[in-house]
Amino acid sequence: MSDLINDIFSKAENFGQTESSAVKSTDDDENKVSESANDVIARIRAKAQANSIMHNDNQANTSSASDIIAKIRARAQTAANNGIQKKTADPENNSKDSGNKNHKNSIADIMAEVMSTSDNGRGKGSSDTTEDILAMVRESVGAKGELPKIENVSKKGDTSGSIFDELENINLNELYDVASEVTKTDRKINKSNLPSPEECLYDKTYECPCCDKEFKARVVRKNKARLESVDIDLKNNYVPIQPDYYDIIMCENCGYASVSSKFNQITDKQAELIKENITKKYIHKKYPDIYDIDTALERFKIALLNAMAKKAKSSEKALLCLKIAWIYRDKTDKHNEINYLKSAYEGFMNAFTNESFPIFCMDENTVMYLMAALSYKLGDYDDAKRNLGKLLVRRGIAARLRERAENLRDIIRSKEKNNGKK
Repeated sequence: MSDLINDIFSKAENFGQTESSAVKSTDDDENKVSESANDVIARIRAKAQANSIMHNDNQANTSSASDIIAKIRARAQTAANNGIQKKTADPENNSKDSGNKNHKNSIADIMAEVMSTSDNGRGKGSSDTTEDILAMVRESVGAKGELPKIENVSKKGDTSGSIFDELENINLNELYDVASEVTKTDRKINKSNLPSPEECLYDKTYECPCCDKEFKARVVRKNKARLESVDIDLKNNYVPIQPDYYDIIMCENCGYASVSSKFNQITDKQAELIKENITKKYIHKKYPDIYDIDTALERFKIALLNAMAKKAKSSEKALLCLKIAWIYRDKTDKHNEINYLKSAYEGFMNAFTNESFPIFCMDENTVMYLMAALSYKLGDYDDAKRNLGKLLVRRGIAARLRERAENLRDIIRSKEKNNGKK
């Protein structure tokens, strides 16, 4: 078995050099560097057969699987650390490394998964044959279904290939006919004493910063709506009316629309962009006094088009996408909900790196939790755990936010356990 172990050790020790050099190679070279799990299994089997390992069933193995795994871990960790140091020393290649974050089935990935499987599923002192080790490799990397991947965050201002690019082609002359699993904090509400939706609303007068004309918008009165529950991605659910549906302030004269907190925060250049790209296409529409789901969705999409037209920050577009996703959730439209959650994640990732805090009254910790929650909703548990890990070691995190983060971490662990992932 020594030849087999040395072969694996050799691959582990070369891991850092292989990963570092891979970012500099062409696509063809990268394909040669990366090996599928099946290729690795076949190669190990061939090596074992060449040394007659598989045919010596009557001889006891001198090294148990756990011993082998312990040695692999030590050498793989050392090699991986060397690889990280090399990447840090070469900043010109750091940006290229991000493109390989989702790279699967490298020698180190397979060894890491074998380690995890062996440590949790096998006791110490077991004398597994080479065939058992191969079975462990298959079990670790062969039967897994890939999680939905989140695309790399585009450069600031670049929206090509995202849902923003698709929305640029929407014609404002045509009004739209369009619009889970959640963890909630339930509150007991006496619904018999709730006000009617009409009693929760009033008309407020605004002056449009684009066309300077006055108009009235429907606004929710303070302390009228009652918080009933909070979803895991911070969506607040109210009764008897949902305040988020009325969060878009829209000028009925020129079509300028924005979330209420940003409505007056517009530059002269942005106002000109709105007039050129929105007002010329806008057709006045009278909305009902009480907004239903489709009305709210339409107004949010028009606000998103305005944000794109005026070249708003990533955070503003991300918030609009997030709230559009929430409306689709209310409509139980899972497909569109996921699409907008994905764009929200990308926008908040960009904002976290390039914008100053607070972002829409959210500090860094809250945004970090929100990104973890969005990753969870998108099915990327590994990314969610990374963000939660960074968050939970921070100082000064609010007690309620820490509780939410720990709860989400426990949910992910439970799901992975139920799915057979150790």
